Formats: sequence, structure tokens, C-alpha cells
Amino acid sequence: MHRLIMLSSTYQMSTAANAKAAEIDLENRLHWRANRRRLEVEAIRDAIVAMAGDLDFTMGGAMLTYKDREYVANTKKKGDIDYDRNLRAVYMPVVRSSMYDLFMAFDLPDSSTANGDRNSSVVAPQALFMMNGSILLKSTRKMAESLLATSGIDDGARVRLVYEKAFGRLPSRHETDRALTFVQRIGEALGNRAGDPGDRRLRAWQSFCKSVIASNEFIYLN
Repeated sequence: MHRLIMLSSTYQMSTAANAKAAEIDLENRLHWRANRRRLEVEAIRDAIVAMAGDLDFTMGGAMLTYKDREYVANTKKKGDIDYDRNLRAVYMPVVRSSMYDLFMAFDLPDSSTANGDRNSSVVAPQALFMMNGSILLKSTRKMAESLLATSGIDDGARVRLVYEKAFGRLPSRHETDRALTFVQRIGEALGNRAGDPGDRRLRAWQSFCKSVIASNEFIYLN
């Protein structure tokens, strides 16, 4: 049954609009296109880490080092849980007293009640996390280091590589030009605030990687 559904044309449709179909079925009850939806928070987190080439696909594992019931009375920040480890999100603990900030930002259901539904809010803290979250800063730094360490390619090829990894497509010429202009202007804006020119270049490319990951195209399925 799963194979039948997933190989169907309806399941494989994109979210592309069609004016004629929209006139007949505006609410898409007949499934003439896919409904655009945001990735669940676990997929967003794993996609960020995977972009840096750092996601551990090993089956099994845990971030908790406590014995049974030890963590309940733990009042330290984050309960000594290293949420930035590269294990897949499916193995991350949900501790009510020290919830992972990414989970809270992107609508993980209340862990104290049984709930099979998830809201999908769009609020300012989500955008702030996608700019300043610790896992994002760590992963984009690695991405930028990897891009600049790749020899034999120019900056245009680096932009194309990021687009392929993030969106599964190549950028248009306009997008490439805009990305290169962005990197150049960020480097100029850093000026003397960054140390040597190499550090400015690294931080400029990190900013570009952050802007790509923070985009709607990265966290929404089209």
C-alpha cells in the first residue's frame, strides 16, 4: 500500500500553481497539486547538520548520560545535555525541564500531554533562531570552511554547490550574481572588525550559508 501511494502521480506532485485548476478547486480538495508545508522540526534540524556534512547516520545512540530518574531534579542549564551533538534528531531527548530551544521555536507539541497534531506557526523567534541558534552557527561555520577548502573551483561554483545541497537545484544567473554580491558586501562591511582577510572571507561565506538555510525554500517542501 505504501509503495502504491508513493509511486502515484498525486503523491509526486509539486506545489506549482495552475490558474485553471484553482478556479475549479481553490482549496485543492481534488489534489491537483501538493499542499506546500513546512518541514517538521526534527527534519529542519537534521537538514542543517547534514548541510555541514556532519550528520551521524549511525543507528541508535543517546544524548542523555544520566541513570534512570537522575535528570528529573537536575536544575542546571539544559540539564547538561549537549543538544549540538551530531546524532539524528530522532535520538534527541525531550526533557520538559530543559527543552531544546529549536524544538520550542518550531512547534514541537507539549510533551506533557498526548497529542498527535502539530501546529505550524510563523513567529519572529523562528527567524532569530535561524540566524543565531548555536547549531546553525556551528554548522554554517563548517560549511564555509569546507567551501573555501575546496580547491579548483571559483566562487560561482561555490554558490552552485550550496544551492545544490540546500535546494536540490542549481541557481539562476541572477541568483548567482546576487549571492556573489552579498558575499562581497558582507566582507566589506566587516572591515577591520574581523581579523585577517581570510577570516573576513570565511565569515562572509558563513553569512551566505546562513541566509540560504534561513530561507523559506530550505524549510518548506515545494
